[in-house]
Parts: sequence; structure tokens; C-alpha cells
Amino acid sequence: MYNLVKKIFHPNLLVIYFIVAFAVLLFALVTSFPYIKGDALQTKHYPLKINRTLAQENLTSNLLPAFKFNKYYIELKERAEVELFIIPDSKNIKVEVIGAEGIGISIDSNKLIQSGLKIMKPKRPRNNISKREALIESMVFRTKAMFDLRKIENKAQTINAIDYKIYKIPVEAVLPGSYTIKATVDGGRICTANILTRPQFRADFINPSTVECGGERIISVSGKGLNTLTQIKIEGTDINVKNIDVSEENIAKVKLLASSNIEPGFRDVIVSSPLLGITETLVGALEVKCSAFATESLPVTQGPQGLQGEKGEAGSPGMGICENTQDGLMVFVNNLPSGSQSSVFFDPVLCNLTFGIPVGFNGVNGSNGTNGTNGINGADGMSVCTDMTSTLSISSVTLSPGSIATSNFDPDACTLVLGLPQGNKGDTGATGVAGTNGVNSLVKITTESTGANCTTGGKKVESGLDSNNNGTLDVIEVTSSNYVCNGAIGDTGANGVNGLISLVKVSDEPDGNNCKKGGTKVESGLDLNNNNVLDSNEVTSTSYVCGK
Repeated sequence: MYNLVKKIFHPNLLVIYFIVAFAVLLFALVTSFPYIKGDALQTKHYPLKINRTLAQENLTSNLLPAFKFNKYYIELKERAEVELFIIPDSKNIKVEVIGAEGIGISIDSNKLIQSGLKIMKPKRPRNNISKREALIESMVFRTKAMFDLRKIENKAQTINAIDYKIYKIPVEAVLPGSYTIKATVDGGRICTANILTRPQFRADFINPSTVECGGERIISVSGKGLNTLTQIKIEGTDINVKNIDVSEENIAKVKLLASSNIEPGFRDVIVSSPLLGITETLVGALEVKCSAFATESLPVTQGPQGLQGEKGEAGSPGMGICENTQDGLMVFVNNLPSGSQSSVFFDPVLCNLTFGIPVGFNGVNGSNGTNGTNGINGADGMSVCTDMTSTLSISSVTLSPGSIATSNFDPDACTLVLGLPQGNKGDTGATGVAGTNGVNSLVKITTESTGANCTTGGKKVESGLDSNNNGTLDVIEVTSSNYVCNGAIGDTGANGVNGLISLVKVSDEPDGNNCKKGGTKVESGLDLNNNNVLDSNEVTSTSYVCGK
């Protein structure tokens, strides 16, 4: 035993043991480092004040799960994250789109559910996905997804607090609409939220937001999806839109003319897209100001000339606005970019006054000039054909691959025949990806009792796709039900003609061919003449019972 222990703990072997243990420890650290890094970078631990905020918002475990907002607004073609509050020990979240409604443009609700809002799968923080995985991910359109919170990619989407945690569900808006999503946590509690995907057309604000009575003003309407087809109107009829310039992206410059007798106040700015059928209204965005006040002239009576007053005392010397009262004021003007605020700067030492005046916007293009008179008709041109009234007919013929193209012109027939070589046969394309196996269609036939579906009973025929491939048409797989009913009971038929009586005649049979030792002859048939006697012409069957 001592020798065995001595061999195991030999100094050389201890060094080998240490090297192996160190290598195993180093391998474990290297392989787990990306996961540790992913959690450290993307998981946030909130302090105790989060617990107080939770209490203030009355979010207890009895109210979870719950979305942070009842309604979310997401831009089209953009990805966003929907925050879901869940209890700390939650393990699985199932998210699905359960409803959709079109906005602005007419799209079927089923199409919106299937291809309007995409639920994304988070990427693993350890390695970049391959091109094949990226291609598959771009082709898959998920309307429902299951998130296992124990996986590293889902941990990176989780924010841990004290009494709850938040999972950020990644989604992408594809079509404009109003969507309802449902989240089921651990197969039990559920909650819903509404996601409104903003269309690619909207108006956000205007600048400047005022116009003077009886004056002209150029305002800029900022938004998204504004183009040359965009229509802009002002509430009422006393402010005319003279011109709309959309030379800058998502900015429409509108020239307005307000009438002189307009009432001051706030007006709505209405922006619409005839192409998308969408109208946006900026409520009270434009203010009408009237700074001039009218004064009434009162009658004045001229009084008599007054007496000359006494000469006043000499005034004190005046003060200059510059430090050196002997200097003359110099005024300068600088041009500023269009739309900027005007400025003024005074330098008392140099005695300079500088005005910053914004350059005005480009004026409206003038109307087109009157068209000039038509010129004198030119002389008739020369025709390529012998008959100048003929029309050239062009046709083509196919030549063998590799030959030279030809052309044959016949001026008398006025035809041009082009010989076009056929191209070489292209290489065979790569084999396409095999499609997924289809689902079998099943039919189930059962007896239908007398009732509302069949008044005289019949058969019930159900059909559908075998979604779970168990070979049986389950109730949830039935997509069509039809009934094959029995016909109605017919009227009672007329009484039939009385049947004929069947007679049997028994007689002795002497020795002979039928019975070598004699026996009994049995004859049978129908009594055709109803005389209760089996006549010879009525016999249809004859048999013999012979003696032994």
C-alpha cells in the first residue's frame, strides 16, 4: 500500500498533474469568457431605488407579466424593442401576433398578421452567424416565437431588478397597421399590448409658425415621406397656398398669402398624400398675428397764435454712443443663411454697428412664356425604298450558334431581313434548395344522427391537414365539414298482384332408369291455371327418392 501511494504522489507525476489541471482550468475560462462578457456588458443590475419605483407604480407579482406601455409606436422598416415586466424566476416567454388592422391603405387583416410585424430572434453574443444562417433568418418571417431565458442570447436581452426583471422583445415593422401581440409566461399568465407602426408619411412641425395679416410668408413643414405630390392646406379660406417646394428631403417650403381682413388666431395645417390616401393635421400649428391698429381721425380746430416764450437755458453737452465722441458711427451688413435668426452687434470702441440679415428664400418661378409660331415645313425626305410611299418591313431569322450576323435589304420589296445567330446554350443552374415536406390531407367520415344538419340522418364528412403527422384527423385540424344526408322517405307503393300457388305432386316410381329398385317421384311447380292440380305443363322440377 505504501509503495502504491509513493508511486501516485511521485514528484514527477505531481508536476504532470498540475500542468493538466492548469490546462483544463485555462480551457474552461477561454470557452466561457464570451458568455461572461455578454452578460457583463448587456445585463444591468438596478439599485434599491428600483424597488421603491416598483412600489410607487404598484407593480407587484400579482400584476405581472405586464408590458411597459399599452401602446407602442414603431417606424416602418425599423427594429425596436418591446419591454415586458416579468417575475424574477420566469423561464420561458411565448410571444405571438394575434390581431392586426390596416391603417391608411387597405390591406387584409390576415395578410397583416402573417407579414406585417416580424418577431426577431436575438443573436448569440459569442460568435457571428454564418452566411447560411443569416440567409435563413432573412427568409423566415416569425409571427410567434419562444424565448428561453436561460439561453445566453436571451440573457443579453434581460434587465434584472430586485422584485422583477424586464425582457426586451425585438420586433421589426414591415407593413403599416395596428397590431396586437400576446405574451405568455411559463405557459400560464398572459398579457397583451398594441403596436402601431407609423406609415412612411407624416407631418411633425412647421417653422416659422406665424404669419402677419395681409402679408406673405414662407414656412417649412417638416415630416417624413414628403414629396412633390404632397398637398398642404391651411384651415379656412383667408390664407392661400401660393407654392409648395419639396427640393429638400422631408421638408416642404410653403409660400402663404394672408388676406388683409383675416381674423387673428390659430389655424390648423393639413398635410395629405394622395398616393397613400393619408392625411395628417397639425392642430393650431399656425398663428395669425395682426400688429397694425386702425386709428380714427378726430376733427381739430385751429386756435390763435400764442405769445413768444422766454429763452431757455443752454443745455449740457450731449454724450456720444461711442467711447470717442468725435468718431462717426459706421454701419455694416452681413448676409446670414436663409431661415436663420437676424442679429445685431455694436462695438463702442471701434464705433461699429453690424447687422446680420438672413438671405431670403428663392422666389417663386415665373410662368412659362408664350409658345412661338410653328416653323415652315421641311422638304420631303428621301426614302430608302424604291417606292417612297412604302413602309419598311423589318423581320429576323435565327442562325446557328457561332455564325456571323447578316442583313439583307431589298429596296424593291422594301424589306430588311436580319440574320441573328443563336447564342450558345448556358450552363445548367445550380440545384435549388429542397422544399419542406408537405402536410398530408385527411378525410374522416362518421354517422350523422337525425337533427338540424340532416333531418333523416346521413354521413358527416370532415377534412383537413394532418398538422402533427399522427395519421388521425384531430378536432383542431378540421378545416371543412360537409354532410351527405339520406333522402326523404318515399310514398307507399300500390299493392302488388297476388302470387301463384306452388304445388307438389308425389307418385310411385317403378323400377327403371330413374330408380333400379323403384321409389318415389316428386314433382313441383306453380299452379298457373289456379285449378289446385299440378298439370304436366306446370311441372318445373322433378326429383326421385329411390329404394335401397
